[in-house]
Amino acid sequence: MTVPESPDSSDGPGSADALFAAGSDHLDHSRFDQAKAAFTAARAEYVEHGTDDRVAACDLQLGKTAWRMSRFEEARQHLEQAQAVFTRCGLKQEAATCELHLGTVARDLGRFEQAREHLAQARVVFERCGVEQEVAACDLHLGTVEWKVGQFEQARQLLERARAVFAQLGIEREVACCDQSLGDVAGELGRFEQAWQCYASARAVLVRLGLGREVAACDYSLGTAAWRMGRFDQAQQFLEQARAVYAELGLEREVAGCDQVLGIIAQDRGRFEQAWRWYASARAVFARLGMASEVAGCDQNLGAVAWRMGRFEQAREHLGQARAVFVQLGLERQVAGCDQNLGLIAWSRGWFEQAREHFEWARAVYVGLRTHREVAGCDVTLGIVARDLGWFEQAQEHFERARAVFARLGLEREVAGCDAYLGMVAGDLGRFEQAREHFERARAVYARLGLDQEVAGCDANFGNITRGLGRFVEAWRAYESARAVFARLGLEQHVADCDVNLGNVARELGRFEQAREFFERARTAYVGLGLEREVADCDLNLGNVAQEVGRSEQAWRAYESARAVYVRLGLGRETASCEINLGNIAEKLKRFEQAREFFERARTAYAELGLEHDVASCDHNRGIVALRMRRFEEAAGLFDRARAVYVRLGLEREVPDCDHDLGIVAEELGQCKQARRFYERAGTGYAGLGLHHHVARSRINLGRAWCRQAADTDPQQRPVLLRRALEAMVPAVVFLEGMRFQFPRAADRIAWAETIDDFIRMVFDVAEELGDEKLVSDLVESAVNTGVHSAAANLTDDIGASALVSSTPLFGALAVGAGTAPRTESVTHDRETAAGDDAEPGWSLGGSSRLIAGARLPMVPPPRVRMPDGHVAVEPWAQAGTYCYPPVVRRPEMIAVV
Repeated sequence: MTVPESPDSSDGPGSADALFAAGSDHLDHSRFDQAKAAFTAARAEYVEHGTDDRVAACDLQLGKTAWRMSRFEEARQHLEQAQAVFTRCGLKQEAATCELHLGTVARDLGRFEQAREHLAQARVVFERCGVEQEVAACDLHLGTVEWKVGQFEQARQLLERARAVFAQLGIEREVACCDQSLGDVAGELGRFEQAWQCYASARAVLVRLGLGREVAACDYSLGTAAWRMGRFDQAQQFLEQARAVYAELGLEREVAGCDQVLGIIAQDRGRFEQAWRWYASARAVFARLGMASEVAGCDQNLGAVAWRMGRFEQAREHLGQARAVFVQLGLERQVAGCDQNLGLIAWSRGWFEQAREHFEWARAVYVGLRTHREVAGCDVTLGIVARDLGWFEQAQEHFERARAVFARLGLEREVAGCDAYLGMVAGDLGRFEQAREHFERARAVYARLGLDQEVAGCDANFGNITRGLGRFVEAWRAYESARAVFARLGLEQHVADCDVNLGNVARELGRFEQAREFFERARTAYVGLGLEREVADCDLNLGNVAQEVGRSEQAWRAYESARAVYVRLGLGRETASCEINLGNIAEKLKRFEQAREFFERARTAYAELGLEHDVASCDHNRGIVALRMRRFEEAAGLFDRARAVYVRLGLEREVPDCDHDLGIVAEELGQCKQARRFYERAGTGYAGLGLHHHVARSRINLGRAWCRQAADTDPQQRPVLLRRALEAMVPAVVFLEGMRFQFPRAADRIAWAETIDDFIRMVFDVAEELGDEKLVSDLVESAVNTGVHSAAANLTDDIGASALVSSTPLFGALAVGAGTAPRTESVTHDRETAAGDDAEPGWSLGGSSRLIAGARLPMVPPPRVRMPDGHVAVEPWAQAGTYCYPPVVRRPEMIAVV
């Protein structure tokens, strides 16, 4: 039925009844403006005819319409007006119906105590009147209130009581409605299979009753359940199915609701542009329908996706708009939600104090509303901020307090989340076994709940802890496990995150080409997803790799590129990270004052953010500059200060860096015995972490300390000390030189060779001074035998090509290149194509023509060299060392020198 052209015409009660019926039809189809116009016109006619009860009925419908439009104050006024008339007319049941709807309005405003009072009063009236159906309806709504405040057991009891009454009365539709609400409660408790069964049961009943709209509502619920279980494709299928039904029925509001959840799914899958389109589509519908609260909800979601895309100012604008609307509507709970999101933005930009303020404001609101679950959620975010500030004990308190609340509420999923965070804190405090226990406990819960994404998240977090503790093999396995799950779930951003983490492990282990491949693959994914910040992170990591292999100009460009993005996005912590790396390059290039400026600027930023670890890193790097400027006392003081912080924070990876650099200071001051102790302690630390290339550098410096001591010792004792130096240096130099075969490009191999050239020269000089013709010959022959170019080789795997694996710990050949100053600091693009299809693998003893002809090709290691007396070149020295380096990929062939 449609509204007559002239709703103001007075054709008697029949016309008013027609208008009333038309309004009801419009309301059922979410045509709120038309519904309001029809009910208003009907009301005017009823007023004219003096039918007070019908006037009140129109007010009741106008109240329901305003409620559906999120105009809660307007709804309350209409409902109170209707209730007053019904009460005056002695219509107790109708007055109780208004009371019931006033309860739902109060519930949606977050005024839960008020909602309970309204619904309880309505229930008493219905019970006195013996209207069982309405009593059950009150129980149903009271159940949703208890669910909203996190009282899930009470909610379940009320819903089951309502369901039993509806079942006894044979009202199947309401039974199905109770099943849906019971599914919602089960979902909140993380019992997703149980929720699924409730929704499926409700859907079966509604399909049998031919209620298409209600079936679509079940599809919507099944879609959200599938989403929460990480079954994104299935979730999308259900939601699109529900959306199609709603669209066919002309239910725009419900279509927009589906669009919102489809946006959330796209956001969780890292498809942010797609999520943005879904949210914008939903917002346009809600705006046209005049639904202010829902429009604000979309703004909140748009702010969240803008944050994930690194568009922080845009995110703040959307959240600010949403917050203002929620304040205007009196929706305290939603205002607090915006404060939480604003806190997350501040946290991600490194504004930890501001973030903490937002979270505490939100928490205070939730405490006032007695929504214990949200209070605990704020405790979690406050714990995250405390952890980033290095306040680990305080972070632990926040997480434990939140965990206790979640456990009391029976929220297993949230309890597991707290366990995961407690695992991170335990790792920060160096309590590795405790961290492992927390992660395993969280992982077991997620696995039992069928939450594959969260299981993978646990693996990734465990990888972060083990990497931070220098347990790189464990970290590698954890990241690979997580990556496989994320890839199966189609979570592109999470896959790329794992690639970044794998790249960082590869870089720590000295597998620089492999690290570069991981970072470039992740960068490509982030570019496709439109994630500027993450792209900049990859540029920063690629700069780290370039710096490690001696490509300073390339590293500088990468850092500048990342820095420009961080500055534009207002990311102070990340900008400071670039400052540190630029300072490292400036120091290497002997631009010491420029390096000091970079480090001091970064230190100031970190100090303002309260980041002790990063402040210590700046002190460490300032110490390196002081060392290079020969300000030894200043350098030692800075290294000691940084080391003390690292030890207190349990940062095992950074401690040996300080020991190594303190050894250099002692050596420069002529304190060779003390220098050796520092180098040995550093080497032991690196060895425990599996950082073989760092062990090698410490062993080389240990040898150099023996050489310096030999210069001032008795001539008869000098050869003994030099021999000790060679025992430490030769295996280390051979191992470092052999690492260059991981690089497929000649420029990278040359750059790597230049970083260790002074070490090689030192070994030659000592061997020559000792008159060790055998060692000198070994070194010369190995230097000539420098490798073979091959278009087919790929040596970036953990072990390498199977045809080139050596079963014994053999080492790569030596190469002598142009000299550069040795690196004494401890710091933390297109790929060239191989030759054409006609290129063939081959090998030879080398020579300058080979280097020119194959400069763009990968290189396989050379065959081993058998010297005239039968021994293999440099192997006696390699095997004589006190440290056993891992095998380096070598060709099994052997050539003889005659």
